[in-house]
Amino acid sequence: MRSILIASLVSIGVLAGGQALASEQLSKDAGCVKCHDIDKKKKGASVKSIAAKYKGKAGAADQLVADLKAEKDDHPKPKTSDADLKAIVTWMLAQ
Repeated sequence: MRSILIASLVSIGVLAGGQALASEQLSKDAGCVKCHDIDKKKKGASVKSIAAKYKGKAGAADQLVADLKAEKDDHPKPKTSDADLKAIVTWMLAQ
């Protein structure tokens, strides 16, 4: 029983890590890295500063997705699906 629990926890960790890597790759594929770096300000704010700004705010991911789709604040329209955009924003906010 204990080994099943350990195997399950390891599997969950691997899957979660895979999702994080996938979302990071989505951000690269969507061109986010042209203006956003993880730690440093480029043309746009750093991913970590965006995450800090919205930390603890309910509905932050949905609001950011809506703002991005509306091309708010001179942000170019994302060239990705709504599902991928949500995954990217969720990943960014988790940093």
